[in-house]
Amino acid sequence: MFYVKATLSPDVTLFTKVQNNTVYTRCPDCGEELQLELNDLIYNDQIDLDEAACYCMDCFCLRCKEAHR
Repeated sequence: MFYVKATLSPDVTLFTKVQNNTVYTRCPDCGEELQLELNDLIYNDQIDLDEAACYCMDCFCLRCKEAHR
């Protein structure tokens, strides 16, 4: 089991189980909250959560249009 541990104050520590349906991120361009599966971030049998970025569909399409100009 994987979990997230966050110390909110000296007396309060939060633990929550990480599952495919409990992982969220925000689009780096617009800030929209996105639910994702960690399996989708695996590339070459590796995952780098520090470098990963997930864009919402609108921002993804905008970036694709800009790249083809």
